[in-house]
Amino acid sequence: MDQPSLSKELTRVRSKPTLMKLDDGQYMSTDRKWHPDLAVKYVHTCGRDRWIPIGELAKVFAGANVPRNKKLVRRRLARLSRDMLATHELLVREIDPRSRRVMAVKLYDPRSEQERQGIHDQLDRLHNRKELSEGDYQLSLCLVRQKDATLQEEITLS
Repeated sequence: MDQPSLSKELTRVRSKPTLMKLDDGQYMSTDRKWHPDLAVKYVHTCGRDRWIPIGELAKVFAGANVPRNKKLVRRRLARLSRDMLATHELLVREIDPRSRRVMAVKLYDPRSEQERQGIHDQLDRLHNRKELSEGDYQLSLCLVRQKDATLQEEITLS
C-alpha cells in the first residue's frame, strides 16, 4: 500500500493579504506590509472626503505611526500616485511648507477651490522631479480638465 509522502499532503497555502476593519473602525493590512493594490483600495475607501495623514497610512500598512514607517510610506507615494492614475483618479498631496514633506494625501476633488488651484502646481513639480512621465503628466492634466468639466456640468444642471 503506497502512502503519499507527508510533504505532498501538507502543502502550504498562502493567503493573499487584505485590509481588515478593526472594531474601532480603523483598517489594517493583515500582514502589516505595504501592498500597492491594498493602498489604492484604502485611498479609494477613505480618501474621497478627507485627508489621510501619512501617520495613518504608516499605522495601516506598517503597524505603527513612527518616523521610520512614515518614511517608508513617503518613499512609496510616487508609485501610489501612478497606481491611482491607472484607476483614473488623482492623488493630491498636502505638503508642509517648512520641511517640504508630504503630510497627508487624498483623492482630487474638483469641488474644492484649494485643490483646483494647487493641482497644476503639484503636477508640474512631480513632472519636473521625474516622478511623472510625460505620458502620465498629460493623462493627469486630461483627468483634471475632465473632472473640472464634469463639475461645471453638474453646476449648470442644478
